[in-house]
Amino acid sequence: MLSKTEELVNLDEGEILEKLREFMKIDNCSETQFSPHYNKGWSVPEANFGACADCSIDHLVGLFGLGLRNNIIFSDVKDALVEALEAKKYPKNGDTIYEFSWFLFSQKKWHSIIDFLNFTDVLCLPVNLRKDLSHLYFLSFYKVKQRDIKAGMPSEKFAVEVSETLIKIEQNLSPGIDTIAFFKALISSIIGNFSDAREEIGKLRETVVPKFAFRAANTLLTETEISRAFAREPVTPNFYPVNAGSKVFLISLDKIFFDIYFDLYVERLKQIDPQIPLHIHCVNFDPRQELLDRNLFGVIGYTSDFGNTSAFTPKTQKTYYASARFLFLEEYLNFYDAVYVVDIDGVIGVPISILDDTKSEFDVAVVNPPIKSREQLFSLPWDLVVAGNVVIQSTEGGRIFGRYLRRYLSIIFSRKRHDYEFTWFADQNALFSAWLDLENEIAIRELTTPAFSQTGDYRLSHGNKSKLNQMTK
Repeated sequence: MLSKTEELVNLDEGEILEKLREFMKIDNCSETQFSPHYNKGWSVPEANFGACADCSIDHLVGLFGLGLRNNIIFSDVKDALVEALEAKKYPKNGDTIYEFSWFLFSQKKWHSIIDFLNFTDVLCLPVNLRKDLSHLYFLSFYKVKQRDIKAGMPSEKFAVEVSETLIKIEQNLSPGIDTIAFFKALISSIIGNFSDAREEIGKLRETVVPKFAFRAANTLLTETEISRAFAREPVTPNFYPVNAGSKVFLISLDKIFFDIYFDLYVERLKQIDPQIPLHIHCVNFDPRQELLDRNLFGVIGYTSDFGNTSAFTPKTQKTYYASARFLFLEEYLNFYDAVYVVDIDGVIGVPISILDDTKSEFDVAVVNPPIKSREQLFSLPWDLVVAGNVVIQSTEGGRIFGRYLRRYLSIIFSRKRHDYEFTWFADQNALFSAWLDLENEIAIRELTTPAFSQTGDYRLSHGNKSKLNQMTK
């Protein structure tokens, strides 16, 4: 019986492209269907195809796409595509133009995406694909400019460049009026019109389906939604705190992340803070036995959270795993004097005792809180407040913050199953909105010494390799 690789070796270019077209029909040729293939990260095996030296660029694109759909990454095909890209050899077949765009996205080659879509005639593609590629084009522009924005790029220079970018998108991709309006709403956030941007993005969700990283807009609620939308109360989990009244690092995770990261995480934390001031919020598993086996029972606090995700799609379940620490934040402030929310897929670099130096000076501390100034440029809402470095003190302001997050996230998790299935970044959108709406009610300050750091390489197939490398150094 032939392996998948051997089957593909025996096909010529025409047959490869025909099979690719069949897959694209199965996928319904949309961003939502391509994403599961090109966002694969952690467990896709790599192999050499071994017969691509004389393949055309279209042939290579077809081979890579078919291999990926068969759960194989052909490393030599990937390398050949990168070489072709550097030589500016681009595919011309309508099917492979869209596929190649996804390949560039998977490699996070933002400059190359812009060059390719400027060079290539994509008006031959169906309008739904052109809309997808317009989102990819604008995302690439944003990624390219993000570093300049953080470095203090002048607003006037940005205005000129973003205006030119929108013109190119309209001319080259013709995605439609609503899509351009959506990009303009994103620009409102970048130039600091946060309240207007939130409302505009929320209204446009009715007519525009956000694509790629902009799908985070699905969880950016309008002011009206936050105040009036239905919010189902979550099932209260079982809390087992330790050292009540102390300060703790708080993480939430599922069993998969526990198995991958927990031991490395605790070992690094011991080196920084021998007391291991940690509480783990465990979704859909009870870590009691694992903690007993490691002599950590009674040392590390934990929560067993069952019953809140049974009706969720797999994507929404992942969002819940990340958001649970904020959903039940107010309860944690009843147990602990201060909570430092961090992630598990990285390292703690400073002891929690640093919080003693800032006792009672704030309710909430975040990294680089936005300062509202029309002269300053910003990131998009879901990039503004990083969820993995937030300190909340057990003050009245801290509890107000916790209640706000609980309502916001409860609204997200109460929506119908088929509505806005992509819910990633819900926690960071909730944090952004809390900062926006509570700024005059509670004391929010800058976290000048972030405890948590993470190294991430989000190219296809790299996944958690760089994170694990950082944790084992």
